Amino acid sequence: MSDKAYFQYFGDITKFGMFALMQLVSMQFQKNCTDIHINISSKGGCNLSALTAYNFLRNAPCNITTHNIGYCDSAANILFLSGKERKASPCSRFVVHSSKTSFSKDTPRTSLELLELSKGLNYDEEMFSKIFNEIIGIEEQTVRNWMCAGHVFSPTEAQSVGMISAIENFVPALGAEIIFINTELPK
Repeated sequence: MSDKAYFQYFGDITKFGMFALMQLVSMQFQKNCTDIHINISSKGGCNLSALTAYNFLRNAPCNITTHNIGYCDSAANILFLSGKERKASPCSRFVVHSSKTSFSKDTPRTSLELLELSKGLNYDEEMFSKIFNEIIGIEEQTVRNWMCAGHVFSPTEAQSVGMISAIENFVPALGAEIIFINTELPK
């Protein structure tokens, strides 16, 4: 048994990827692992999946450290904020922007369905602003302004607003196993 576990999440925030991450982290709980490190490089993806993983990881019975080793954009920020300790590599970035959705080609939508989608996207932004406020103490309106502007943060700026505690490269312990998370269903 090891008291540390390392995970690598590289790719879009997907239902499959978040389920795999939560399942594999759960297995570490069963082994009484006390220190989990999640390296993230993601341009974002599914808000539902990011929020579900956030709620699961934020209340984990162990210390979780998240580390941005590339990109933490969009919904990936919510996964990132689940860490009790948060770090970023010197060559990394964060992007906070408004929520988006896409439609399949030739999928008709009624005006009421579009209104429901719009309300849902607004509510996601409200929830995400509350998470930023709760975790780093930034006013919700400031976060909403970042979303409207599509704000890009360098590690230095992320540290100045409290998103991260340290700018440092991820260096695993010698001989450490790193568990890579598959973000897509195998074909």
